[in-house]
This record gives sequence, structure tokens and C-alpha cells, in this order.
Amino acid sequence: MDIDISDILADISRPNVSSLPDTSSPYGDSYVYEPSIAATDHILLTRHWTSERCTPSLLPYPTALINRVMDRIRAQITRIEDLASGTYSNDYGHHQQQQPQQNLNLVLSILQTDLSRTQFLMRSYLRCRLAKITTSATYYSKYHVNSSTSSSDTDTKTPLLSEQETQYLQHHNHLLLNLYNSSFLLSLPPNLRRLDDNTGTTGRMDEGPDMAAAVMVRCLAREWNNETDVFADDGLEGGGQGTQGDVTQEENASVELRCERGGVLVARWRDVKSGVEKGALEVL
Repeated sequence: MDIDISDILADISRPNVSSLPDTSSPYGDSYVYEPSIAATDHILLTRHWTSERCTPSLLPYPTALINRVMDRIRAQITRIEDLASGTYSNDYGHHQQQQPQQNLNLVLSILQTDLSRTQFLMRSYLRCRLAKITTSATYYSKYHVNSSTSSSDTDTKTPLLSEQETQYLQHHNHLLLNLYNSSFLLSLPPNLRRLDDNTGTTGRMDEGPDMAAAVMVRCLAREWNNETDVFADDGLEGGGQGTQGDVTQEENASVELRCERGGVLVARWRDVKSGVEKGALEVL
């Protein structure tokens, strides 16, 4: 039987996507992913990687997805080492005989290529998040880390930062404060030593990401709108300083948008942020 290699690769990498409605989603019959499928997790990881690289602010950390991918990476490394040494065990713990050298080299090459691809995505994804944390360290420390630790319903929400990222942020701020204190901060009056002081008129010291940056998104849900995300407080209009809490005024949507499945939008990040976080929109 004559089979093209492209057909084999396409069949292997085809995701298992169900067309049944997602009853837990407010967007009706959106795509339902099987989290146990490695190919599906790779697609989701690629989507998170693209979203993180193309958006100005941090997105919620996908703890379950990252844990599954890391488990597969460790298992893949173990399998490659066992194959390279000539002995490996199957799922029942029984040792298998070494395959012919020609087939073994092909299998090792495929496994190593797949491992390198996944490791690249993971490294790039985490480095992108660390770069955002470093750039806006004071902002994330004040408006997200402190507020999340004081809220009572933290367990029901997807965390913005992982535990390791939170530790990195705290250590980064501690080192930065020590550097500033030893360099010039201690020579200033006490009321001018705060790094998150916003009482001046020249700008914010805890400046966050640019929520007005333009992004391109595609709708994955049957239909989507951001009516509930538009800021509706008449007492505050455009560009307010906001207050510490779950969301500041600058992060709220400013324009009502609607889109149907397959539609593409170019909009401000603040107007589509909630849709991307819910999975109704995909960043291109």
C-alpha cells in the first residue's frame, strides 16, 4: 500500500475535537478539548504561547496544562535515555528487547525532535512571562499579588502567576529595592522613597502594560460580545488612575464588540482581554 508521509503526520497531529456543546461555557457550542490527548495539549500550549507573545499583559497561568506537559517532557526524556541505552520497559514494567539499529535511530530521531519542539515552546512561553513580570514588577506586585493573597475566593479563580513566578516577582522587587536604597533612595526624604507613589502629576510609578495596544483575534465561540466588560461608571471617564482591586479602570473594555465564529477582529487589548482569557477568542 502506497502511503505518503504527509498523510501519516497529518493523521498523528490531528486534534481530537468534539462538536458537542460545552455546557460549562457561556458561549454555547464552543470547542470541547480532551485534556488527556497529548496532541490537544500541544495545540493548547501553542495557543497560550502565541497569546502571551502577542499581548501586552500577563494572561492567567494554565497550571493544569503546564503540569501535564511537564510530566510528558520528563517521561519523554526517560524514554529516550532508555532507548539509547538499549533497554526500556513497557507500561507493565517488562523489559523489551532492543529494536534493530536502523529503526531505533529513526525512533530516537522522531522522539528527540518532538521533545525539542515542546521544550522550545515551554522555554519561550515562560521567558515571555518573566519578561513581562520584570518590566511591570511594581504593577503586578501591587495590583495582583497583594490583592490575590487578601481575597477570600482565590481558590475559585485561575491564578495570574504561578507559585514560582510569584517568588521570582517578590525576590526581584526585594533586590531592586535594596539596589535603589544603597544607590540613592536613602538620601531622599522619607515621603519620597516609595516606589509605588502615584500622587504626582508626571505619571504613574507603578505603570502597567499598555492596555490600549492593538491585537488581532479570531472568534472560536458561536458568538461573542463584551457587553458585561464595558466600564459603565459615569463618575469616572477614560484614563483614570483606578484603585487597587481585582481590575483597575484602565483594564476595562471601552467599546462594545460582537463577533461570530470564524470572524477576525483588530481591537484594543482591553476590549478583547476577557474573551481571550475565557477561550472564546484566539490571538493571531
